[in-house]
Amino acid sequence: FRTYNEAYIALMEYNKRPYELDNTTLKDVYAAWFEKYKPTVADARARGIRSAWRRCEPIESLLIRNIRPRCIRDFLDKIETTESPGVQSLVKQILNNVFDYAIEYELTDRNYARECKPCKDLAKKAEEERTPHIAFTDDELKILWSHTDDLCVRAILIQCYSGWRPSEFLNLT
Repeated sequence: FRTYNEAYIALMEYNKRPYELDNTTLKDVYAAWFEKYKPTVADARARGIRSAWRRCEPIESLLIRNIRPRCIRDFLDKIETTESPGVQSLVKQILNNVFDYAIEYELTDRNYARECKPCKDLAKKAEEERTPHIAFTDDELKILWSHTDDLCVRAILIQCYSGWRPSEFLNLT
C-alpha cells in the first residue's frame, strides 16, 4: 500500500471478513441454489432456468469470490448480441438469485450481478421484436362463418374466439 491509511483500511476490511481459501465456483453456487429453488417452481420454469443457465458456461468456472461487476457486464454484453431479450432477462435473474444465495451463505458480500444494468431496455427491445398481431376483418370472419361445414374453417373459428394457442387446441380431446 502506498500510505499507512490505505494499509490500515485494508486491514480493517480483512478483519471484517478474513480471506478464506474458498474454491467455490459460480457453478457450485448455482447448483446449490437451484436444488433449493427447483421444488418451488413448475417443471416448465425449472427447464427454462436450466436452459438459460447453459448460456453462463463462459463464467461458470470463475470463483465466486473473484467475480466483479466488469466480469458480469462483459458476459452480459456478449450474450446481448446472440440471445433474445427474454433469455437475456432470465440469465440476469438467475445471476441475481445466485448472488443473493451466495450472500446468504456468506460466500460473497455483494450482489455484483444486481449492480450490472442491461445496456438496453430489454422490455422495449422485446416489444420491438414481437411480431404484430393481425386479426381477421369483419368481412373475412363473415366468409369463414359461411363455410362452417369445412373442418379446417371450424378450427380457425374456434381459435379466433377462444384465444387458445395452437398447441393447446391440438391437445384437446
